[in-house]
Amino acid sequence: MKRAINRGFTLIEMMIALSIFAALMAALMAGFSQGLSLWDRAQNKSSQWQALEYRYGLLASLLVQAQVATYTKEGGMYVPYYQGTSNSLRLMTRSPILDFPGRVRPVELVLQRQGNDTFSLIYKEADRYSDPARGIDWRNTSQQVLISDIKHAFFQHEASAFPLPPELDILYLDKREKIRYREVAEWLDVFNSNWMWRLPQRVSFHFTDSDDFEHQWTFPLPTRSDAWTLEVYADD
Repeated sequence: MKRAINRGFTLIEMMIALSIFAALMAALMAGFSQGLSLWDRAQNKSSQWQALEYRYGLLASLLVQAQVATYTKEGGMYVPYYQGTSNSLRLMTRSPILDFPGRVRPVELVLQRQGNDTFSLIYKEADRYSDPARGIDWRNTSQQVLISDIKHAFFQHEASAFPLPPELDILYLDKREKIRYREVAEWLDVFNSNWMWRLPQRVSFHFTDSDDFEHQWTFPLPTRSDAWTLEVYADD
């Protein structure tokens, strides 16, 4: 009677099996690594968008609650306070970022160059007890970086339509007075409330983020009629 012989794997069979197993593990680990990398990138992107959304909310609250109180300027006019260029803006607001809401503070937003192509958006608050009528004290300025590593950043300010009154002749207006009047609303790179007698209708902030995604944030400002007044001359 013949006995059954138990044969094991040969060395060649073991090497082939180990090679196949190693190849499968390498493919599995590569897929796992790639999936983990994609998950990390998605998490970072989500965090970046959440941070931008939060800063959008801060700016929206800051600008929509701009102070509409009027301040005396040279010549006896009473106008709100707003100074805007393509890389900065200053105004009074009831919603300061670094102070308690409801306290009126002079604030400034400034685009500060980081490198050759990148900027940071810097937020500044002047002294709590200063205003345009008494003078704004920027010496003890509190500041905070709101957004960093952005490109192609600039502000624009929308001037509302302000038709020239029929009793005025444009030929006799100086350069600054001509800037004040327009038939339709217009986006400007420079807006000075001392020239315009009012706040802009809206502010637009344009920038490109670190992923080369373009953003255009547009914020309304209060433009009620009591935000500015004109001099009234009584007939003799």
